[in-house]
Amino acid sequence: AGADGADFRLAVLPLSRFLNGHTYFVQHAHTLPGAPSPMSVHMTYQFAEGHSFAYGKRQRLREHGLWLVDPDEYFNGKYVTASAEHATLPRKEMGERVDSRDAVKYHLEEARHRTNVIRALLGIGKALGREVILPRMLCYCDFMWKEMRNCRVGGAETMRLPFDCPMDHVLNTPSFFGDFHKNGTEGRTALGVGVREPNFLLNPRVPAAVRESVAKAALGKGLNDAQISQALAPHAAASIIEIDDVVGTFCGFADGAANREFAERTKQMLTYKRTPFCMMEGSDNAPLFSQCCSPRKPGDKFFPCIHGFDDPDPLPACAAGR
Repeated sequence: AGADGADFRLAVLPLSRFLNGHTYFVQHAHTLPGAPSPMSVHMTYQFAEGHSFAYGKRQRLREHGLWLVDPDEYFNGKYVTASAEHATLPRKEMGERVDSRDAVKYHLEEARHRTNVIRALLGIGKALGREVILPRMLCYCDFMWKEMRNCRVGGAETMRLPFDCPMDHVLNTPSFFGDFHKNGTEGRTALGVGVREPNFLLNPRVPAAVRESVAKAALGKGLNDAQISQALAPHAAASIIEIDDVVGTFCGFADGAANREFAERTKQMLTYKRTPFCMMEGSDNAPLFSQCCSPRKPGDKFFPCIHGFDDPDPLPACAAGR
């Protein structure tokens, strides 16, 4: 009974209707066959707290159509994106018994491809004055600071791999956005190129006139900003330019100072220093709660680690004579 003598009941809320951050944004449990529609989503921990704003939480909500306060102009610009066919490496299913070491290997290959796609799109977006719709981002391993088996954390042994990553799992998310001012407004990004979430075009607030105005284009390899602008000039009126096989198309800016600034800023954006992948495989049956990466004291068993991600690849060489 309560302090006033009245009876009350306690009950456990069903996880299928009241989802936490992992079950919703990582496991995507609400998309399983027969899953009921969620009633609430708990914005639990994530990996992209900037010094002025919780960018990772906002981005997760945007990715799922749950962030409802973006202004109309967010949906009414001009954009560039990568074709779905080449946005990711060929998809590989990772079964429940996959060795974490194999899953991490492909996860890092996908990460390298992703950074090359995004860097090319950022260069093209800057050259054309367009915002970038980020490519689909697939994760072949979960992101956790503790040991995992089969690249899954305890309690999520049957989750599907790969899954659509939250941006904060794979990118230095705050660096893609501007700082927030004291009056609550968001500043321009350091690079001067805004980004949109991968499923941006599925948002019902995107006007049909924008969503349906798509020009598909193929570019040669090793083009600078002036050549990119010239090649895509026939599509200037389109709201969306979709580039086929974008990796290797953009080699930099003709102006040396602009090129150095772009290379430095995008290296910062695409360098992600994160917690190593800590795995139970290869640990010689280390007991639970053993330390990751190194023994707690000499002779202790520990869970081995793989470090990632690597720094982004250099910009590709410009084609001869360019």
